[in-house]
Amino acid sequence: MRHDLPDVYDDRPLRGPRPPRTWPWVFGALIVVMAGAAYWYTRPQKSAKPASLPPVRVVHDRPGVTRRIEGAKISEAEAVLILRRHFGVPDNCLATIANGASGKVYRFTAFNTCDRTRLGRWEVDGWSKAVTPRK
Repeated sequence: MRHDLPDVYDDRPLRGPRPPRTWPWVFGALIVVMAGAAYWYTRPQKSAKPASLPPVRVVHDRPGVTRRIEGAKISEAEAVLILRRHFGVPDNCLATIANGASGKVYRFTAFNTCDRTRLGRWEVDGWSKAVTPRK
C-alpha cells in the first residue's frame, strides 16, 4: 500500500512537487545588503588637514609657566603647540614629553594616544620655529 496517496483515491492525477521556496534566499540577500550598508556608513572617514591654522597664542602673564631658552624667540609652551600642529593629529590624541633643551632647540618625545603609537623624538628650534626629527 502506498502511503503518499490519500485515503480515497479517485484516479485524479496527484499534484506535482512544490516549487522551491525563494524567501530564505531573499531574506539572506537583504541581510547581506544591510550589513554592507552599515559597514559603509560607519567606517572611519579620512580627515582632511585644515588649510591654514590660526597663529600660536600663549598666555605669558602666568608666573613660572613659560620657560624660555637663552636667545630663543619662543617659549617651551609655544614649541609644544608648534609641534602639535606639525602632526595634524587631534589634540586629545597627541601627548608630548619635554626632554629638556639643548642649545637653542627644545626636545620632545611625541605619542599618538588614540592609535597607541610612538611618533618619535623631535626638536623645535627656538629661533626659526622649525620642527625636525631628533637623531
